[in-house]
Amino acid sequence: MIDDGSADGSGRICDDLAQADPRIKVVHQENLGVSAARNNAVDASAGEYVLFVDGDDTLLPDCVEHHVTLLERHSADISVSAGAYSTFDRRSKRCRHETVMSGPDAVKAILCYRLPIGPWAKLFRRSLLERHRLRFDPGLYNGEGFCFNIDCFLKSSKVVCSDQRVYFYRRDNLNSGTTVFRMANWESALRALKLIEGKLKGCPPEVMRAWRFASWRTHSDVYDYIALAKAKDKAPQLYRLSKKVTKGQAFSAFLAPVSAGQKIRALVMMVCPDLIVKMLEARRKKYGVGK
Repeated sequence: MIDDGSADGSGRICDDLAQADPRIKVVHQENLGVSAARNNAVDASAGEYVLFVDGDDTLLPDCVEHHVTLLERHSADISVSAGAYSTFDRRSKRCRHETVMSGPDAVKAILCYRLPIGPWAKLFRRSLLERHRLRFDPGLYNGEGFCFNIDCFLKSSKVVCSDQRVYFYRRDNLNSGTTVFRMANWESALRALKLIEGKLKGCPPEVMRAWRFASWRTHSDVYDYIALAKAKDKAPQLYRLSKKVTKGQAFSAFLAPVSAGQKIRALVMMVCPDLIVKMLEARRKKYGVGK
């Protein structure tokens, strides 16, 4: 457990838990951000597997068992849950499909948003991370998981994906980067996309088409969150850029193997991006986010 410079008593809670359970290690550090915290956690770990959990999320009781079973059954380097429970979607889904992919195919899948782009809902073999010294970019604090996953998939010989939900991704935390708009966060996300583009040099054309979709999707998310936060006057340049890309590059969704839902979203964003914003506002109101 990494106490990343907390000032609310969390460090003391971590120490109490470590006293009660000898399996728990606690590392106290000055506030260095999520990437450095995860890197220090990997460095301090000793287990065969590595699983990342965002601080405000929860695991289902069988989460680790499910992922380990997948890894060992298919001799894979990484296991992935394609979906997760969330504040806005609590429907259960048991495992019906297990898909084994090559590293490049997993790269295409995550660029097309068929897999969660964050580091959560995945289990990594520690040997993969150590063999290639795979770590998070400490200069990124949004988009860092996307970059890390691309690095891991590119180095992986086999990735196994299941449609079973074993992770709860919270989306009503008012301090979360996915709930409020922070310009620096989204600038980091766009910077991460450029880094990912560099990592994909030499990849087949279909991978680059998938990257262009991911770039469009991130810009459209930037537009959504600026509009939701009514912050276009605070970030005028970023707002204009995101709106231009959102409307002008939506066609990328029709050139990549994305879901029908993504294509419908792209069509709406091309014609009337504010409609998606209104739908997001209605969803937040329905689930009481921001009250």
